[in-house]
Amino acid sequence: QKLLALRIFMRSKDLNMRFRVDLMKHAAVAVSGKSSKPRLMQDLTILSLLPSSVQQDLHFELCRKCLCHPLLRWWSDFDKAGIRALCHEAMDFRALAPGDNLFFPRARAEAAYEVVRGKLNYVWTDHVNESEEREVDLEVNARTFISEAALWTKWKHVGLLTAAKGC
Repeated sequence: QKLLALRIFMRSKDLNMRFRVDLMKHAAVAVSGKSSKPRLMQDLTILSLLPSSVQQDLHFELCRKCLCHPLLRWWSDFDKAGIRALCHEAMDFRALAPGDNLFFPRARAEAAYEVVRGKLNYVWTDHVNESEEREVDLEVNARTFISEAALWTKWKHVGLLTAAKGC
């Protein structure tokens, strides 16, 4: 039913046939559950049936494993209720399949990220001098923090961050 709805939507928008076929392949993998993209809480509809307090407890338990940044560790030792509120109000998870982009060059940075698992590639252009540029490709692994500056200043990304493995 979901694939049929997608097919009808694409036809109604008069999308390119080659693009439609490619999109349907990706959608079929996603619907089958065989995607390398990790599942998130919102993917499990049964969780929405639980009381909100239990959902918040689960969210905190998942977030607690990610409190590796020194500031967050200090905060969790100092103010348990505060870190719990931070997890509930400000922390979320994103799942990426290989090839998914987390952000693009010149896009406004609106969040900081921690890579919990998987591997990403960060590519940007380094301006060596006025006449020379080179492309830099950096591998980003688990337990790496990205885009922290977005927490305290207006920031635009300078590179492209793409999942190499499911994250």
